[in-house]
This record gives sequence, structure tokens and C-alpha cells, in this order.
Amino acid sequence: MNPYVIGAFINECRIRWRSIEGFSDAVDYIKSVEPGVVVTKDIISAPTNVCDEVAKLLQRPGRLLTLLNVGDWLLLIRGLYDFNGELIDPEPNLDMPNLVLNIKVPSRSLGLVIRVVLKFLDIGSSVFSSDDGRTYVVVHDRDSIARFIKTIKPHLDPEQNIVLKNKWAKHYAPYGNPIILLHNANR
Repeated sequence: MNPYVIGAFINECRIRWRSIEGFSDAVDYIKSVEPGVVVTKDIISAPTNVCDEVAKLLQRPGRLLTLLNVGDWLLLIRGLYDFNGELIDPEPNLDMPNLVLNIKVPSRSLGLVIRVVLKFLDIGSSVFSSDDGRTYVVVHDRDSIARFIKTIKPHLDPEQNIVLKNKWAKHYAPYGNPIILLHNANR
């Protein structure tokens, strides 16, 4: 099974459509590598065999360290970010951007496995549980965020709001262009 598909559907087998630039490219890519993926209205659904395989992998996430090579991990993390990740500025009122890249994961144990893989790629990260019970892998160091974007190369390249774009240019321009997901008003 393609690691990108595993990453995309690792949280759930039905994903809501995301209204951000690059998401349709990610959906087209996943449909090309896994023909059973179905898109109806605003839901992307995985075939049953994918859901079953993901469920088996989640029983013992540590095994993924021995099953996947570096290229596979890059694909898995790219799928995970494209369908479950975002880069935001949680404190938009500050002059200096406090960018945080977060990726929703189904369990703390899988988050720790992904953290180990990111560490091998020289990307600093941490795992935390939010107040709503969701678990996230979080990257907040600017060098690590830039390295993540350059190494993982996600499909998402959404439009930036002008304030965040100006902050990034002022403080982080040497590190490359950010990938910023703007929060939907209905979240």
C-alpha cells in the first residue's frame, strides 16, 4: 500500500474537503495512486481495504519504524500533512510571527513515532494533546518549519493573508516561503 494513502487516511476513512489551494492536487494524486478513493460532494472516502490496513498499523505504530524506509516516511508524512496538517500564526496581533505547524494524529504513540522520524530528518517537534482530546505533532522552531516544508514538499500551497505574509518576509525570508492555512470562518 502506498504510504501517502496511509498518511492521508490515518486519522479517519472519511475526510472533509478543505478549501485551500493545493488540496485538489493532493486529492488528484491520492486518486491516482489508490483508484478506490471516492470523492462525493465534500467528502473523500477511502476503500475498505485501506481502512483495514490503517487499523492494523495503528494497533502497533512502533512497527512502522521497521516497515518503512526514509522515502516511504516522507510520503506518509506528506499525506498526513496534506490531509490533516496546518501552519498557522496563533497570535496574529504580534509583530513577530509565532508560526506553529501542527498535524493531527490518532494517538500519542503514533505521534511519538513520527517525532522520532522527524528527528532523524533534523526537524524538531513535540507531541501534545489539546483540550478537545485531539493529539498533534507540533513543529514550532522556524528552522524546523522551513526544513519540514523543503523536505516533505506537501501539495498544499495556500494563499497567505497579507499580514502574515508581511511578517514572514520581515523576519523569516531567508528560510523560504511558508505554507499557511487560513482558518475557515466556520471552524
